[in-house]
Amino acid sequence: MSSIEAVGLALGMISAIISIVNATIKIYEATAFTLTLEDYKAQATQLRELFAKVILKEGKSRWDRYVKVARTIRKGSRVEDLVRGILDDLQLLATSFPE
Repeated sequence: MSSIEAVGLALGMISAIISIVNATIKIYEATAFTLTLEDYKAQATQLRELFAKVILKEGKSRWDRYVKVARTIRKGSRVEDLVRGILDDLQLLATSFPE
């Protein structure tokens, strides 16, 4: 094998390795994107459930509503944590996956 053939073979192998690395990066990014979206969805669902308990429903008195509001306020740090998590996920999505 001549040196030109050897160089051509080496370049072909390097090109193949670069293709494999690029494909691996795309798979990783897709997985990270999916996991971030799933986390975002879970936090949004939990937040919606907390607020749904406070919404006035037919047949509930004002007193019942106030009791539910008071219970939810005690969970204030949970609400703040969920909102913070949602905002962090949105920031990650916007900065990591701008397209």
